Amino acid sequence: MLNAAGSRRAAIFASLDAAPIATLFTAMHPDRVSELILLNASARFLASEDYPIGVPEEVMATLIEMIQAGWGTPEMTALQNPSIAHDPALLNQLASFARAACTPRATAAQMTTWVGAWTFGQCSP
Repeated sequence: MLNAAGSRRAAIFASLDAAPIATLFTAMHPDRVSELILLNASARFLASEDYPIGVPEEVMATLIEMIQAGWGTPEMTALQNPSIAHDPALLNQLASFARAACTPRATAAQMTTWVGAWTFGQCSP
């Protein structure tokens, strides 16, 4: 896309579960990224011996189950966006966008792969 837009470099902004792929892209293509801005990102998601503040694996398993059961529903959208929980029309619209973007199974797989197993150390030289 950068080439098609005639741009040599771009600033990358990512939050939460988009942070790993943005970081990986930056590590793989440092010549194409002018800045990397991360919001609400962490060095890893899952707890480990050297990262005790992470999420326990059983909590991650529950999160994956919730995603598979509720992805693309107004109820899940309200959980993810509590400030709009009072607006059924907007919840339905955003839930529809989520369903169009990714299936529940694919979203759970992404969470398992990118969030569950991710560490920033994977992008270190």
